[in-house]
Amino acid sequence: MVKQKISLIVGSDNTTKTINTEYLNKCLKVISGFYDGFNISFNDGYYKGVKEQSLTISIYTDDLKNDDLNLMIVKLKEELKQESILKVIENSNFCFI
Repeated sequence: MVKQKISLIVGSDNTTKTINTEYLNKCLKVISGFYDGFNISFNDGYYKGVKEQSLTISIYTDDLKNDDLNLMIVKLKEELKQESILKVIENSNFCFI
């Protein structure tokens, strides 16, 4: 069984360049429909040289279903009106204590 960390980098609202409560709630609704547990970190990112708020979503799993993950990302992109979302999958040696 391979343990993996999934990281998703999501840009902010394209108009305001910020993450407001409504935007965050849309994100939470989509992700929680696929995963029971995850972490969200707030960051400053840059897109085409312009600073914007962004989110890093971290999901730890030993049962990666790539088709489901990609479907979730497509739904996130549609719901948040994003052109793209960065997906990084790394093998990880995590454990819950």
